[in-house]
Order: sequence, then C-alpha cells, then structure tokens
Amino acid sequence: MKKQMLSWKLWQILFLPLLLWSASAYADAEPNNSFAEANPLPLNTSQAGSLFSNPASDTEDWYELTLPANGNVTLTASYQAGLSGFIYIHNSAGAQLGFASSATGTLTINCIAAGTIYVRATRNGGSGTYTLSVTLNQPQFSTDIEPNGGNNVLLSIESIQQTFQENQPWTGQLGHTNAGVSDIQDWFYIVSPEDGNVVLTVNPTGTLTGFIYLYEKDGTQIGFSQMNQNANTIFTGLCYAADTLVARIGHSGGCGS
Repeated sequence: MKKQMLSWKLWQILFLPLLLWSASAYADAEPNNSFAEANPLPLNTSQAGSLFSNPASDTEDWYELTLPANGNVTLTASYQAGLSGFIYIHNSAGAQLGFASSATGTLTINCIAAGTIYVRATRNGGSGTYTLSVTLNQPQFSTDIEPNGGNNVLLSIESIQQTFQENQPWTGQLGHTNAGVSDIQDWFYIVSPEDGNVVLTVNPTGTLTGFIYLYEKDGTQIGFSQMNQNANTIFTGLCYAADTLVARIGHSGGCGS
C-alpha cells in the first residue's frame, strides 16, 4: 500500500509540470494590450488566451498576423462561459475595420489586401479564457503583376508590366485595400495581329464591379463597357488595323478577380 501511494506521488511530481506546460503552451503572452505589443498569430491556428484573470486588470489582447494574399478575412472566437466581450479586426495601421460580440463569435471583413493585419479580443464582463483563429478566403483567380495602374492614362501606360497575345487569357485582382492603399485599376498591352474587330472580354468574380476600356497605344480611348457583378462584360472596337492596343480594367465597387 505504501509502495502504491509512493508511486502515485511520484507520478504527480513528474506529470504535473507537463500538464501545466500543455495548458499554457498556446496562451497569450503579456503585455499584449495594444497593436504595438501584439503577439504573433499564424493563419489557421487556434490561439488561446485569458481576460481579466491573469492579471486581473487585463481587459484586451492583441494579435498580429500577415496575410499572404488578398481576400476576405474571418475571425472566429469562442469565449468561456462567464466571460463576455467583443472581437475586432484592424488594418496594418491599427485602424478598426469591424467588430462583433463574443456571443456571435464570428467576424468577416471583405476585400483586405495582403500584408499585416491585427485582431483583438476584449472583455466586457466576467473573466476567463477564450480561443480564436483567423482564416483567409482568397479570390478565385491569381493576381496580376503590380504596379500596373495609375491615376492618369500616361502614367498607367508607362507602368504596364505585361503584354498578351490574341486569345491568350490572363487574370488579375481589384478592390482590395489595407490602410487606405487600394488597387482600383489594372492596365495591360494586348497585341492585335491582323486587321479587324478587337473584342475585349472580362469575367469578374466575387463582388467586383467597374468598367472595361480599350485604348490605342498612344492612350486615345476607343471605348468602354460597364462591368457588373459576376457578369461577362464585352467591348468591341470596330475596324482596327493590326497593332498593339491597351486594355484597362477599372474598379467601382466590391472586390474580386
């Protein structure tokens, strides 16, 4: 009997530190009460933390993460019974993009550009632990080579990065922003190899809307068509000689590819 009790105590001594380490391995590291003190947080990773318990004055926790691509960001959180509060998403400058109550537990902000963002968990009442994680829903098609846009025709033509041939499809993304920097137009060279009508077709995804334009290579506008959400958009330039022309995809709302 004494031998069994001794074995049990020995097991407690050896195993208890492991239990304590496991419980705190993914807890938040204080101080993390501002975006300047934010803990690093990878995408798709469950992060545990506590509020108003250790220390008792702890009412908010900040986390910093890097988005590898443009997209819609979802923050999911689960608060322990007895703890209530709010969850937030902030841009790279720390400005708030949106919030939700811990009772809702989910917050999605659309059209965020790749780069640094912050998420925050706060306490409104009670005390206890929480878990949170962040996921990224990327646009359907890959982005284009930047910079290839500008605020006027001359600048935009000078910044074009890619040239495409007849019947060669290409992809791009528009409308994503982070801390006020937004991609609102993309410009491309297109080669028309023979005389005839030139047809520019664009297939937007997501919530992207805007206009498509066709220009002569000196920047003279040939014409444009309105681009509606998830609707094929076509513009046809009539009776053009074989030459290099310019296509522009312009954003007016939403985001997508």
